[in-house]
Amino acid sequence: MRQTYENNTRYNLREWTSILELLNDISPFCAECFRPAYLTDLWQVAEQTDSDYYDLDDMAKFYMILSKTDPTFFKEKYTLQKDKEWHDRLTAEAEDRCEDHRQLPNLDNIYGDDDEMQSAMNRYDTWLEESQLSYEAIQDYLKISSFEPSEAMTEFADFVEDASNKLDNRGSYMMEDDERPEPSYSTDVTIEEIFADL
Repeated sequence: MRQTYENNTRYNLREWTSILELLNDISPFCAECFRPAYLTDLWQVAEQTDSDYYDLDDMAKFYMILSKTDPTFFKEKYTLQKDKEWHDRLTAEAEDRCEDHRQLPNLDNIYGDDDEMQSAMNRYDTWLEESQLSYEAIQDYLKISSFEPSEAMTEFADFVEDASNKLDNRGSYMMEDDERPEPSYSTDVTIEEIFADL
């Protein structure tokens, strides 16, 4: 197993996480539980990656998968201080995402203008897409953290659910053809007005 790491030092943290995840998936079918011999090396890779401000979702997923691969090793390395640092970091990320969500238009205030409604829906779609990795990072983190989710994390999760529901039900916000007002025609026209331009 040690040779696995030495032969693949070119892999980045995301690729190593995928390998650990695969090992976790097959371990229940193995006669003996085994511990990869290169976890210390991977932890050093993670520490360097973390100091370089790597993508939050990749780091959080690595920690979560590692906690399943070898819980004892993980508890030794993942200190309370690191847990608190990650809690603060992801809380700040959630606050930023929540603030962006508050800038989105209120769909209940848009009626009768499908173009404006479609533009608003596109903004919700963009926000949700850009927020997805942050949301996944927080969910992975909460699986290993000793801290309760912060208020910002909870609010962020509510906003993600709200945006998803709006996009899933976007048709209910668009006007149906039978809801559009009929054009009005005046019947109070005199004979003189009809022939005025002839």
